Amino acid sequence: PTEIKLDSLEDLQEYKKFMDDNNLKINIASLSRKYKADRRTINILMVSKKRRRKTIHPN
Repeated sequence: PTEIKLDSLEDLQEYKKFMDDNNLKINIASLSRKYKADRRTINILMVSKKRRRKTIHPN
C-alpha cells in the first residue's frame, strides 16, 4: 500500500490525480473534517485552475 501525505489544501490537485490514476474513490467528507473546510471548497480546490469556470456576476 502506498501512503499519501497531504500537508495542506494546495496538495489536493496532486492527491486527486493519484486517486484517479489508481481508480480510487476520494472521501471528500473526511477531507473536509480534517481541514475544517466545506465539501464544496474541497471540490473546488481539487479541480485544476485551468479547468475552473470563470463566472460573470451581474452588477
